[in-house]
Amino acid sequence: MISYVVALDGMTFLLLLVLTLFFGTIDAFFGPVKTSMIPKIVTKEQTQRANSLFQGTDQVAFILGPLLAGVSMEFGNVSTSYSVATGLVLLSTVLVFPPFIKEAPAEKRVQQTPLLDLKEGFHYVVRSNFLLIGIGVLISYNFFVMGAIIVAMPLVVDYYGGTPINLSYLEVSLGIGMVIARPSPGSSKLKTAESSRYMDYSERLSSSSFSASLPTYSG
Repeated sequence: MISYVVALDGMTFLLLLVLTLFFGTIDAFFGPVKTSMIPKIVTKEQTQRANSLFQGTDQVAFILGPLLAGVSMEFGNVSTSYSVATGLVLLSTVLVFPPFIKEAPAEKRVQQTPLLDLKEGFHYVVRSNFLLIGIGVLISYNFFVMGAIIVAMPLVVDYYGGTPINLSYLEVSLGIGMVIARPSPGSSKLKTAESSRYMDYSERLSSSSFSASLPTYSG
């Protein structure tokens, strides 16, 4: 639908907001689900390495995705880029079809209401100083660092008269920085789950330091 509207030059700011809300809602469901599927696909002994490989692959996508989008818009147009994205989304819906994943059956659990689940989760987080600090770090990181960088990139490209491929270069550089900064917990045994989370927080902060210098050199 987006490809069709953009091709007809009928995209409006209000429609863009509605579509952004729609895709944001989908991502809010997809993010937790894709992570929770890992223990159901691999054995317990393989979970740590699987998490590491999964996160590494996810970061590689942040390199290839912007590059593919930039090339599509450079040699085509915005509608072409959306069409490529549509094809990739359709491919992903096929690949996550249950028979291909061979998902293990769900474990039986006591029926609880969403309100009770929310209450238990809140109490669990409150009792953990590590989780409270980690959540605070992630909120600060995304609001003051990552958000500012992502918003600044298109502005910098527009200020220097760049093209979509130049924006892709900046976004690819950001992805490379995140990959370089990521430790490899899968190569060694971690003693606690908190250690794994701490490494993830460290990676995010390190990547922000690497990528924060990108706009400076864009000219």
